[in-house]
Amino acid sequence: MVKSNYVRGFAAETRCKNELLNAGYWAERFYASKGTFDVVAVNPGCVVRLIQVKRRKRNVASSEAIVTEYAEDIEIMQRCPGLPAVSRELWIWVDQQFKMCHQKRKLVQTAGWLKFRVEDDNIVRLGGD
Repeated sequence: MVKSNYVRGFAAETRCKNELLNAGYWAERFYASKGTFDVVAVNPGCVVRLIQVKRRKRNVASSEAIVTEYAEDIEIMQRCPGLPAVSRELWIWVDQQFKMCHQKRKLVQTAGWLKFRVEDDNIVRLGGD
C-alpha cells in the first residue's frame, strides 16, 4: 500500500516529538499544522525549540541545497523573532541515506535526520544527531 504524503509527514512529526520526549523535553505536535512550526519543545532549563518538520525520500548534497529547496520555509521561520532561549529549527527526515559501513566495506542504506538551526541570516547544521 502506498502511503500518502500526510501519513509520511505525520510519521516524521511523531518521530520528532518522541525523540524530544526521550531527551527530557516537554514536546507537543501541532495537529494538521499549516503554520510555521509543527512541533514545540521545552526543556527543564526553559530552552524552547520551535521545529518545522519535513521529510524527503533521498538525502541532499549540501546545506546550500537545503537553503535552496526550503527557502520559503526558512524565510518564514526567520520572521519569528530570534530570542536567546528560543531555537528555530528545521528537521528533515530522510527516508534513504547512504553511509559507509567500514566493516562490510560498502555503502549501507539507512534513514535519519538532517537538523538545522535557522538564524536570522543563515542556517547552521546541528551536530551530534
